[in-house]
Amino acid sequence: MLALDGRTEKGQRIINSFALMDVCGEDWKAAWERYKELHAADKWKEYYVLHTDREELNITVQDEFRRPVTD
Repeated sequence: MLALDGRTEKGQRIINSFALMDVCGEDWKAAWERYKELHAADKWKEYYVLHTDREELNITVQDEFRRPVTD
């Protein structure tokens, strides 16, 4: 998923609109490889790999040490 419009609110990333970049089925390795390809092509775009069984995105913002960021 490519986030097209989003904001951070109370330590959560809120995605208002996005573009589906690819479907990888249940193969998480294929999804991770596709993410790395997309990210290498443009490191400034905001990509996410998410399973379709999620009802909500719930994307927590983390610092460089992978600690949750709270506002």
